[in-house]
Amino acid sequence: IYVESLRIIQLSDRWNEDAKTSKVKTYPGYGIGSRYNVSEWLQVKASAEHAVRLPLSRELLGNGTTVAANMSLRPESSGNINAGVFGNLRIGDNHSIYYEAGGYWRSVRDMIHLVTNENTGLSLYSNISRVTVRGVEGEISYHFADRLHLTTNWSYSVSRDMNARRSDGKPSVTYKNRIPNRPWFYGNTELTYIHRQLFDKYDRVRFGYSVQYVHWFFLTWEGYGSLSSKSKIPTQLDQSVYLTYSWKNERYNVTGEVNNIFDRTLYDNYKLQKPGRSIMVKFRLFLE
Repeated sequence: IYVESLRIIQLSDRWNEDAKTSKVKTYPGYGIGSRYNVSEWLQVKASAEHAVRLPLSRELLGNGTTVAANMSLRPESSGNINAGVFGNLRIGDNHSIYYEAGGYWRSVRDMIHLVTNENTGLSLYSNISRVTVRGVEGEISYHFADRLHLTTNWSYSVSRDMNARRSDGKPSVTYKNRIPNRPWFYGNTELTYIHRQLFDKYDRVRFGYSVQYVHWFFLTWEGYGSLSSKSKIPTQLDQSVYLTYSWKNERYNVTGEVNNIFDRTLYDNYKLQKPGRSIMVKFRLFLE
């Protein structure tokens, strides 16, 4: 059972009287899941649930500057079905491969979504009454002893507006459009190499390299305006490396890290540019 208790008190005369409210509501949720082990290298799992996501305080009340309040925001509910397979393959004493793959389908009511006005820069959380989400995802990892680890995972997830008509009865131009500001194809790959006993038997060197990929997606609804002139977040490829040296059984640690190695132009979901290349050095000490 999900319980939402909301009490808003007006402290300023500039507020509308309708802003004052007090309510307590409950929403049911339930789920069931099962897993079957065929063998170590093949296991099957499936689940079904009815889930509820209550609005957060910042979604209801905004932040007082860039995000406006929406006290009529409703909780998000969804019926979800998930299925997948996973397993672990051992090759000799030192090699192992772990894999996992699955798919899901979700029917969402009143999806909570942040809408940004490109002209003013102000945002507002609102509900999209009917949305379907379909997706697949997978991960595979290779391990060589306790020395080399290689992991890659990828996701393809498409959320679509399933409102055929607007509240006034007219056809909706966003019907079956992808929900904007949401990446729908992305993944990352990470390589880690560990070398022990470089200078003594209690030290360790750890090297890591990671690549993150995000396919382009629309900033606004694709049904509005011309697709050729529509704002979108471009495809992005981010690469980072780090090197850590630890000694005295990892009591002392020094790490050098370079993010966005090639200083590419990267953006967040709302096309705000992220910082470029950054170089950091950190020292960490564990006290006993």
